[in-house]
Amino acid sequence: GNINPEIYIGRLTPTGIGTDTVLLKNYLRKDNAYRRDTLALPRRALFFCDDDWIPWAPYWAYDVALLYPDTMNYWHAETTRASIYRTKLNTPQAWVALFAHSSPSLHQFKYNNGSSYDYYYANEYTTQNPPANFYNHFACSFARYTQSGYGGGRAIFNKSYGLDAVNSTKTGSMLDFYYFYQPLSQRKT
Repeated sequence: GNINPEIYIGRLTPTGIGTDTVLLKNYLRKDNAYRRDTLALPRRALFFCDDDWIPWAPYWAYDVALLYPDTMNYWHAETTRASIYRTKLNTPQAWVALFAHSSPSLHQFKYNNGSSYDYYYANEYTTQNPPANFYNHFACSFARYTQSGYGGGRAIFNKSYGLDAVNSTKTGSMLDFYYFYQPLSQRKT
């Protein structure tokens, strides 16, 4: 009855990236803009698959292309680096499918035949503010919302674009991508 919705809503999102009520109001503004077709980005996807999943990359890229036939594919062991991911995120696109070892606070990319690593940090989704509407992070624990500043939240609670992110809160992530992307490509919910 007499609950102030701003106070109640402000307790729902332990993002650790700002005042929750302000973040939610901004998110609802973005959602409304998307529904009014003023925030929609080019119907293109970025498929970025790091070393350990390269054997399955062609199959998974095909699944993403069911939804977005215009897909930029990256899955070479020496070029799936944080710096390249950061650069490719600057390309306006509706969807980003990322496959990388992760924690709630970062994505890790292997190079030098797997002997070296570099990182894309979760806070970069906020500071870089990539022009992408949706994410599928095949990234362990990236949506562990009980950890302050978790990456899945940063991807959608950034200033301008993020609307939805499919993530995992634990070790492991989604598989059977065909059964996810095929119905979406048919405009099913």
